Amino acid sequence: GTTRVLMDELARVSDAALALPGADGRLALVGHSMASDIVVRQAMRDPRVGAVVAVSLFTRAATGTEPRNLLIVTGALEAGLTDEALRTARLTDPAATASQTVGTPENARRAVLAPGVEHVGVLYSRTTLTETRDWLNAAFGRDGVAPIPLRGPWVLALMVSLTAIGWPLAG
Repeated sequence: GTTRVLMDELARVSDAALALPGADGRLALVGHSMASDIVVRQAMRDPRVGAVVAVSLFTRAATGTEPRNLLIVTGALEAGLTDEALRTARLTDPAATASQTVGTPENARRAVLAPGVEHVGVLYSRTTLTETRDWLNAAFGRDGVAPIPLRGPWVLALMVSLTAIGWPLAG
């Protein structure tokens, strides 16, 4: 029942987003980890969804044709999920490889491995952010080229700072 409740809630959020000024009736859904299953399932039942980005995907709901325009980004250090990403892309084309777009322009699939990151780091990966921007541009016929900020050094600085502050307290 939890999956259905979350899908119903996502439908309400989608309705609210489409009611905003400037909305053109199209949706893109992005989900990470367990939420990737929810966005895949919701995209399959909501025809307004034109593209899906599933980060660290795990779902058995996807087929070779649904949901439409599915990008899967997985951290290269997520061993089991990298296999799942390729398995899902190969539902559309059994010969699909990482970073290859398969399918048709109206309904494409792409599985990408973000180098050097794991389950949480994949969210902030330059690869994830760039692939997502480019995927949504292609799916909706846009050409946005917003720069992708470099976050790695800032996350590292935060971790070092927290360790420096916490070390004396731990003693």
